[in-house]
Amino acid sequence: MRFEMDLSPLQITLVYIVFAMVALLISDVLFVIWIDDPALLSQVQTVKGGVEILLTAGLIYILTRAGQRSLARTNTQLERRTQELHILQRLFRHNIRNDINIVRGRAEWLLNEDADAETIQHLEAIVTSSNRIVTYVEKSRRIDEFVDGESPIDSHDLVDIVDSSLDQLTDYVTDVDVSRETPSSARANSHRLLEFAVFEVIDNAVTHNDSDPPAIEVTIEETTDWVVLHVADNGPGIPEDERTVLREEAETPLIHSSGIGLWLAYWTTTRSGGEFQISDNDPSGSVVTMRLPHA
Repeated sequence: MRFEMDLSPLQITLVYIVFAMVALLISDVLFVIWIDDPALLSQVQTVKGGVEILLTAGLIYILTRAGQRSLARTNTQLERRTQELHILQRLFRHNIRNDINIVRGRAEWLLNEDADAETIQHLEAIVTSSNRIVTYVEKSRRIDEFVDGESPIDSHDLVDIVDSSLDQLTDYVTDVDVSRETPSSARANSHRLLEFAVFEVIDNAVTHNDSDPPAIEVTIEETTDWVVLHVADNGPGIPEDERTVLREEAETPLIHSSGIGLWLAYWTTTRSGGEFQISDNDPSGSVVTMRLPHA
């Protein structure tokens, strides 16, 4: 049977202190009491010093090997859990997407048939919820790009990304008031999902906006060290629970985030070495700030 130890840094320190105190007691107290001859005591002390070095080296080796074995076991468990997570995500996305597409297809087919107003209302709600679920599933695919490991940080023009995001937004939203203030170019070092993250922030500012009309203000500022994107809206504001989850980077059964998009925007910013912040807008709404390292 192989001897295994799982010791914390504090436990390793305590073991070494006990070992050193015992060696000190034998060397400087007991040997002095037991041996009266100074010459013999000097020889014994020299031998004792060599033995202490060997024993110390052996103790360090044992503790280091124990730590390495514990780390290897932990890495193996993490690799297995990561593989299981990938499998579960693929199965979940595939099955949910297929089943929800069937539900949506049947509901859309029924909408083309003769139905009373109440039935049509229920069918439209089914289609809307189905579309939302499909969107969640597609967004969850992006999580794999963070789970798989670190992605190279490259230079991106944040102005071009904002332009592209606003073009996508106006493809399906026509009644939004958009104002922007950006330089001609602003290059930032970021994760390659920056374009997706910026669109999610802008889309979130419009999708959850109940004002008539909804309005967003997009600004980009540059400093020596940072490129800063502000996306302000006039909606009801991002709930405090959502902000708490992102700020503390943890969810609980009582406090959790309902938006995958904000999580991905947060991860993209922080993985890029930047800062992600949500604040209140005046007189209403929220301001999402993504601060990225200047290229």
